Formats: sequence, C-alpha cells, structure tokens
Amino acid sequence: MFYIKVILTNIRRVPTKMITHCNAGISTTNMVGNLVGYGMVWYHKNGIANILSLAKVNREHNVKIDSANGNKFEVKKKNGTWKTMTFKQSSNGLYFFDINKNNRGITMVTTVE
Repeated sequence: MFYIKVILTNIRRVPTKMITHCNAGISTTNMVGNLVGYGMVWYHKNGIANILSLAKVNREHNVKIDSANGNKFEVKKKNGTWKTMTFKQSSNGLYFFDINKNNRGITMVTTVE
C-alpha cells in the first residue's frame, strides 16, 4: 500500500478493496496506482508507509540478502541500469530504504506475519 501520490501514475478507483489490519485498526481502500519498475500498488492517501512485496520485487530485480554484514538486503535491476538500493534493518526489525539519504522517493518495507 502506498500513500505518496507523486511517485505513482494512473491512480484510479477499482471494483475490489484492499482491507488492511494493523495495530491502529482497519484501513480500507479501493484505489490503485502504478509504480514505475514495479507495477500496480494499492493507494491510500492517509497511509503512513509505502509497502512492497519482497517476493514481487525479487521476480523483477536481483535481491541479495546479507545477514552477516549489517543484516541488510540489496536490490538491483536485472539489466544493471540501477545503482544498488540498500535496505537496512531498523531497531524494530523492519527493513527500509532511507529516501532522505538516497533521494529516490521510494521506501520499501517487508513484514512477517
């Protein structure tokens, strides 16, 4: 689910809904948009994070996980046109890409149920 509108294209209403359960309650949206290099994502204007599926990222890009050297994972486009994007683990266990440090406008988070 994404909340930063400017990094998406073709934001539109769809007939299905995404229902998200979290510690803050339940959130519902029927809006989607396209993220360049990824595909369709759910859009919620009141969201708090931009979340991608690591499994889907891995289908389109090379993902290297390094648990011995800083517990991070790196994502690189299969054709090598991107500079490597490094996702570090936060103190609460979630992985993130620091958009302030890297200035790309994208944050990815992986969660485990």
